[in-house]
Amino acid sequence: MSIQRPGKLFSSKWAEKGERFDIVESGADHRNGRADIEKGFPKQTMISALKGGIPPWGQDHNGILYQITEVIQWMQAGGLPSFNQDFCNKNNGYSKGTIVQGDNPNRPWVLWQCLEDNNRFNPN
Repeated sequence: MSIQRPGKLFSSKWAEKGERFDIVESGADHRNGRADIEKGFPKQTMISALKGGIPPWGQDHNGILYQITEVIQWMQAGGLPSFNQDFCNKNNGYSKGTIVQGDNPNRPWVLWQCLEDNNRFNPN
């Protein structure tokens, strides 16, 4: 199977005009079935309500799908990620071959390609 260019672009984000929650990185109220980025949906949302489980929040589903399609839409429109030191530190640096936009607001046209794995160096 070869990878092919998708036939459709996201002209809007998932649930752009719908009900959704902003999904926090961590620390969601898991006891009440809320999801966060680090853990996703808690275990009790995967158990039938008839067996004591808690239904997941539809707004959490819409929130995470909104966040994902927001990034995809940005990339489909030609956007590139910009260098981010916090992201870099949390994810053990950028990988060899990664291309990022510099973080200098006066030079938004400058792109950098990472030449080594686990690179945490700000190219600016």
